[in-house]
Amino acid sequence: MMIKYITAFFKRLYCGMLWIKALDLSSSEEYDKAAEILNKTIQIDVENSIDTEFYLLLSFVQYKRGLLKESLAMLKTSRERLQAVGSYSCEEKNYFYCFGDSILKGLKNNKAIKLDESLYLGDFTKINDEKVRSTIRSNFPIEYEEK
Repeated sequence: MMIKYITAFFKRLYCGMLWIKALDLSSSEEYDKAAEILNKTIQIDVENSIDTEFYLLLSFVQYKRGLLKESLAMLKTSRERLQAVGSYSCEEKNYFYCFGDSILKGLKNNKAIKLDESLYLGDFTKINDEKVRSTIRSNFPIEYEEK
């Protein structure tokens, strides 16, 4: 029984290290490598404990790689998980929605992707940096503009 908990601990620790590496690669615009790391994390995390931020980053990375349908699918997964968790404030959820809306704005320019206006959930006018954790703002920097 104890081995199960120790194994789970080390898996989560390793996934955390992969997360940091993927963030670093993404900020360096090495999107193919970041996607490789994120996909490796999915394979390791068999308990499916990956969170909203993971799928939002994967959506962004896939968008930057030109994999638009995959990007949209990951964005939808991120939003489903965001609605289900209570660990983010309303302001933080809105921030995540606005970041996702900025991805949608880029997807909208591609005629192969059909977007419903109901996918836009963020309100850029209500972003309050003081009420959003700095780690969220630094991991998901957005430009403050209307959709």
